[in-house]
Amino acid sequence: MNTSAAFDPETRRVVEQLLSESWRGEVRSGSVQSLRAGKVYRLEIVEAPPGSPPTVVVKAAAPEPGISVDPDATDGNPAQLLLEEWAGLAFLNAALPGKGLVPAFYGGDRGRCLVVSEDFGPGSTLVDVLTGDDPEQARTSLTMHAQAIAELHAGTVGLEDQYRNIRDSLGPAGVPRDWKQYGIVLDTQGWGDLRSLRSELQAGFARVGQVVPGAFWDEYESLASSLENPSPFRTYVQNDACPDNTLFTSGGVHLVDFERGGYHLSMLDAAYCRLGMPHCFWAGRVPEDVTTAAEMAYRDVLSAAIPAVAEDRLFGRAMTEACAYWIISNGDWLIHRGFENDFDWGSATRRQRVFFRLEQFAAATEQFSHLPSLGAAARETIRRLRRQWEYRPMPLFPAFLDR
Repeated sequence: MNTSAAFDPETRRVVEQLLSESWRGEVRSGSVQSLRAGKVYRLEIVEAPPGSPPTVVVKAAAPEPGISVDPDATDGNPAQLLLEEWAGLAFLNAALPGKGLVPAFYGGDRGRCLVVSEDFGPGSTLVDVLTGDDPEQARTSLTMHAQAIAELHAGTVGLEDQYRNIRDSLGPAGVPRDWKQYGIVLDTQGWGDLRSLRSELQAGFARVGQVVPGAFWDEYESLASSLENPSPFRTYVQNDACPDNTLFTSGGVHLVDFERGGYHLSMLDAAYCRLGMPHCFWAGRVPEDVTTAAEMAYRDVLSAAIPAVAEDRLFGRAMTEACAYWIISNGDWLIHRGFENDFDWGSATRRQRVFFRLEQFAAATEQFSHLPSLGAAARETIRRLRRQWEYRPMPLFPAFLDR
């Protein structure tokens, strides 16, 4: 059990041993750079077999006040996100060999609850591009990101048993500590189970005096069932496709951070552009034509593995369901939480996020003629909120401000 988040001598010894086994030769490390305090480090390699990289990334589970890191815990524990990262890296390295889409996996240590992986080195993130001043580069980068996500999905179709064997071997999967308040996390739904959140949604409606018809709850039940069995769109998803988790280097596009990864509805990743990056610190509007281009690029790549994604009706239904899932599981429709005060988080306020994502979901229900009762209820929530909250639109990402 790891009780310290510091990069101490024992952690260094464990990492050097893992690398020695992976690279088949003696490894000695040097300086350590903290990339995220207590959790992610860049480690210099000063001695290693020929051809070894000069640095690696070490990611560890960080204890919380009163909670040590326990990989055997069956309830909310910081270890479980790290174990998901481990399972994702190990699985994706086997499923997508040689693509460079995800970091090479060099090993993990369950006792210290850490993993060691490739350091992609200098480059820019999608955040850098979206907060820059080049709209064409932003458009191209969002398309490349969509294509990378599609490659991830296409390469993992039908391999769930392989992933599950890896994940199950690492220990129990429970409720990640930092999302415990948003409901039980199921293997079928990556953040919050919609059935456990039903009462929360009802509380949100009550807060604004909104009554929804029985047809709403019929669609809600159908949505939950569809998300649990998203055939034919069930693939491994990153489930955290935020712009700071996409890197651009001379070697191409890379995806990092798989703490929320697992087998779910593939469109959960594809919906990020349409929803202005749900649950992300860096959030903002993307012009509609840019979103359309990114989604078409996604479909073009994925269609070879899942032909159904090329059918507008099937794609539209799945995209609408993904949007519904995000706005509920991430609290955008649970408006009773923090109702009284707005607050800034990252590049947008909470209320800007709520208004925008409810609007985007309602628009998707109308565009794709799916979940009409949920869409109408979202429109009504917006109408009621505009009586009580100051309305300010979600800002465009800076790269698109001249449009």
